[in-house]
Amino acid sequence: ERWGKAAKAAAPDPIEDLALIQSMLEVFRAANGVNPYGAENEEIVAGLLGRNAKAVAVLPADLPNLDAGGRLLDRWGTPYRFHPVTSQVMEVLSAGPDRAWWTADDLRLPEDDGSLAAEANGLAATLNSNPSLNDSETR
Repeated sequence: ERWGKAAKAAAPDPIEDLALIQSMLEVFRAANGVNPYGAENEEIVAGLLGRNAKAVAVLPADLPNLDAGGRLLDRWGTPYRFHPVTSQVMEVLSAGPDRAWWTADDLRLPEDDGSLAAEANGLAATLNSNPSLNDSETR
């Protein structure tokens, strides 16, 4: 297994794996001002490995759960999914132990308590209510 027994002992709860990734994203944002560029796993990982404007690496290159394609894998060997919600919020998802997406054992951080959708709806409302921000009709 990619994570190994020692890593699982250090983080017995799989949600802690996602919390660790969120911590790395916070450090990245503190250094760069925004989330890593991209939406695909390998794009996010490249940014975390230091391929970013400030060359700040927050993810060790020798991490055992990086596959040959440069993707970060969860403890069950499935690539994480990254969902950039805003420039300051990145949702991290794991398929969970069954390794199948969109099932009851999937894990995500931040947990979807409705606040992410509310934030996105708030941004959309701001864009829709301000003609100078939403000038697609004039183009």
